[in-house]
Amino acid sequence: MLLAKDRRKALCIDVKIRLISPSYNFYAHESIEYRKRKQNIAIFPPLNIALLASLTPKKHQLELVDENVMVRDVDADVDLVGLGSVTRTAPRMYQLADRYRRLGVKVVLGGSHVTALPEEGLEHADAVVVGEADEIWEKVLTDFDNGKPQSIYRQDKFSSLKHLNTNRRSLLPRGGYYMRRTVQTSRGCPYNCSFCSVTSTFGSRYRNRPIEDVIEEIKETPGPGFVVFTDDNILADRRRAKELFRALKDLNIIWASQASINNGYNAELLRLAYESGCRGLFVGIESTSPASLKEMKKDKVNKPQDYMRLIENFHCNGIRLLGAFVFGFDTDNVQTFQETVQFAINSKLDLAQFTILIPYPGTAVYEQLKKEGRLLHTNWENYHHGSVVYQPNRMSPAQLQKGAEWAHNKFYCLNSKMKRLLRYDRYTPIYWILNNIFSNYKMDSSDASRMAGVIKCMLPLVDGKFRRNDRGSFKGAEVKAEA
Repeated sequence: MLLAKDRRKALCIDVKIRLISPSYNFYAHESIEYRKRKQNIAIFPPLNIALLASLTPKKHQLELVDENVMVRDVDADVDLVGLGSVTRTAPRMYQLADRYRRLGVKVVLGGSHVTALPEEGLEHADAVVVGEADEIWEKVLTDFDNGKPQSIYRQDKFSSLKHLNTNRRSLLPRGGYYMRRTVQTSRGCPYNCSFCSVTSTFGSRYRNRPIEDVIEEIKETPGPGFVVFTDDNILADRRRAKELFRALKDLNIIWASQASINNGYNAELLRLAYESGCRGLFVGIESTSPASLKEMKKDKVNKPQDYMRLIENFHCNGIRLLGAFVFGFDTDNVQTFQETVQFAINSKLDLAQFTILIPYPGTAVYEQLKKEGRLLHTNWENYHHGSVVYQPNRMSPAQLQKGAEWAHNKFYCLNSKMKRLLRYDRYTPIYWILNNIFSNYKMDSSDASRMAGVIKCMLPLVDGKFRRNDRGSFKGAEVKAEA
């Protein structure tokens, strides 16, 4: 019996490639109930495989599989399978890789997890790609086609980001996503926070896509007038951000993204962001403790004494905020939960996310805890922000778990929600829905990443002018950064 590749060559058919985004629910595809459902709906399409699809030569047959919205049997009717994964989905990625290889199908792995642990990835694959693959993907395909793949592929340098596009996302299930218009405009981050894997994967400097490429992709991507920019910090390169926002004004879109709280120092930047359509930002506040911020190497960026004024400046410029906090650093104790929630309420944050520190492979925190013997296990499917996977320094794992849950429930209790809703005027119904959706979110849910996506998608639905005066000027004064 001929293998799939031999059959296709005999028929003069090109190589068939299947790119898969593994499910966040490790056990979902093993259940009969799940397989009976023909299609689920996710928040965002997986841009990693959509990007690789656009970089795949048209001579190849190509299939995209997003397990979060569809069921696809493992079969041998394919020549090469590519899988990309974050840490939490690594077990499902490895499970799929092993099954395909038992059928004689070649497998290549990529993503942040195998970038940090390539040798682990090689136990389940013929090759792994460490870091970015934009400029070597075609070589990977050529090597596999010639039967001479390397074990590990690395680019000599970070991608230039010119002429990148995800226009082949049309190969993903139609109607499978609430928010199809997701666009990345930059990569990299110079902050190198101890708990974040962005720098190890994408480098320590910002790299920007040409603005004209970004505008073209937005125009080419079908969907409603809401866009989510997946950048880790879209406001960070302020000169470029202002250029981007001026270009976005003509598109008449509204958008949401992620940014650092310190961008609130620049009122002109916030004004331009609002005028370009920004209505909501996910901001990493992380902690109100200077000691914890120093531990995570974010004390040069986040200044707790300025938080209140910075949040007010975002608000006065019409931008709503989802503030993110992380519990479990070595300087945190049982009092940290109460102090953090009190600040989140007093600062008038619109929404808040309270999560547990996760030592992702490739981060400084992971290396520290591993060296100190404090990792409780490496069951990667439990490496999400609702699970304690290490021994905290100043409390027990149970205290950290219960404290994070208490903080979430306290912020979203009825009394706290009602106080927030009093300041939204005609937008009260929308924020009542938002607060109730997020109050029912459980940190250990298999839909954790999706819930963050729900919030990002719903924030743009709000006009967000807040309390501007009749002349349209903002009430807050620009906060000056400390020297």
